[in-house]
Amino acid sequence: MNTANTALLRAHLKDLSLEVAKLKKAVQDGLYDPRSLVGDTILNMEASIKKLEEDINSLEEFED
Repeated sequence: MNTANTALLRAHLKDLSLEVAKLKKAVQDGLYDPRSLVGDTILNMEASIKKLEEDINSLEEFED
């Protein structure tokens, strides 16, 4: 994977992270219960984002 591809993936992850932050804010504001489906989805999405970031970092290290 080249640098342009990893930069594109990072941009998509940033966009996704911003959407997750909006959902977290809605939970904090009491629009959704933290133990609701929305709360569970936020936790799953955050874990997936973290894993993808780690995978991208590994790919970049492999390329160097």
